[in-house]
Amino acid sequence: MNRPSNRNISLVICSKDSFDDVCFHLKNADKYSVGELIFVTSCENEIEEILSYQNKLNTSLILIKDDGTGIGQARSKGLEKVSKEYLIFLGPDNRIESNSISKILNQLVTSKFKALAFSQKIPCPKKYLEKCQNFRFKNKFPTFISRDVIGTPHIINAEDARKIGYNTEVDCCDDTIFFNAFIETIGPIACSDIHVDEVSQNILKRMIWYGKSDFQFLETLQKRSFKNFIHSFITETRYIFYEKNILATVFYLPGIILMATTRQYSFIKLWLKSHKV
Repeated sequence: MNRPSNRNISLVICSKDSFDDVCFHLKNADKYSVGELIFVTSCENEIEEILSYQNKLNTSLILIKDDGTGIGQARSKGLEKVSKEYLIFLGPDNRIESNSISKILNQLVTSKFKALAFSQKIPCPKKYLEKCQNFRFKNKFPTFISRDVIGTPHIINAEDARKIGYNTEVDCCDDTIFFNAFIETIGPIACSDIHVDEVSQNILKRMIWYGKSDFQFLETLQKRSFKNFIHSFITETRYIFYEKNILATVFYLPGIILMATTRQYSFIKLWLKSHKV
């Protein structure tokens, strides 16, 4: 079987208030060697910058304007314009090389998995929570083991993605809804050992975002169990016990507890707010 090339890939980046990141990807667009690069954004400064590059690149550059209502809607709009066989959704804060794209594409077409997420890491972490985040990436997302959900960034067959479709009614829980349906209809998903570098963001704000995602997903459920209400905390702590180095566990545990508590608090706050009379 001939290996598919990067030219078989549509690279989609949904951005919002990510001007510096958008500039980075525009400057490196041709280096990715993909078939097309699609930006979905509602930000005027990002739109202007993308338009200024449309005649400078050898790579096909597509701009989609959305109204900024959420990542689910943005991904849905991006998927509509995809013309290549494979699709990579990349976060604007991710940094990737053409060689890594080639490797994960080859893994996808030769493995039993129907979608793969890139591993992630913050290069040269300096702050304690950045180091905790890298520990989280390493231990929470073991490679090539079937999972229920994988997030951005990921690679997927475009037609398989269209069979499921992204939920435009939700914001940050679109991954959960999409991949829960995906594994039931299309097949298994997993995390790859191919990684992208991630520009460090405010990690506690990210945990607040995940708590919001947990709440949004809860709202889609007709039947709820107790585990749905403690999911935020459990999912951010149980992987600490996968670490066999006791010194590493002691070092990272306070940060992991803080991150987990922040995510759980975000969830509880939204849930209580929804039940106010």
